Amino acid sequence: HAISNTGWQAFLKLIEEPPVKSIFIFCTTDPQKIPKTILSRVQRYDFKRISQQGIVDRLNVILEKENYITYEGNTVQDALEYIAKIADGGMRDALSLMDKCLSFNKELTLKNVVRALGTVDYQVMMDLTDSIIAAQPMDGIAIVEKIHAAGKDIKQFVNLYVQFLLDVCKFKLGCEFRYL
Repeated sequence: HAISNTGWQAFLKLIEEPPVKSIFIFCTTDPQKIPKTILSRVQRYDFKRISQQGIVDRLNVILEKENYITYEGNTVQDALEYIAKIADGGMRDALSLMDKCLSFNKELTLKNVVRALGTVDYQVMMDLTDSIIAAQPMDGIAIVEKIHAAGKDIKQFVNLYVQFLLDVCKFKLGCEFRYL
């Protein structure tokens, strides 16, 4: 997590003279903090986010292999797309979210996912956006107060709302809806 210069030197010695048949895997979110002497002796693999469609496809495969639910039109697909969007590129997060939703209700629908995850429906975000555009601050405050009174996590709502606004801007600029 936070290694001193002396710690890096000891680490370098370990890498240069590793125990027999040893493999070290180092993970960090700050690779720029690793000294060049260490970086020159390791292979680097940068992990990237999984696409939303990739997550949806994998969740579909898992559900099919588990014979967990029956498919009813787009309701399951909508739910999986929402889960994938919240997971933000992380398959482990998507699996945890899907498991949480299925524990809440065996019927995987967008409505049940929103309730299970304690998030807010897109209609609420549309209403808040409308109140902002119409310069109706009291309506906006009432919407946020209603969310808070319902026990929803305000920080999570703000993060989702910012993502929602970003998607609205992308859509306005001409991005296809399926990419949002």
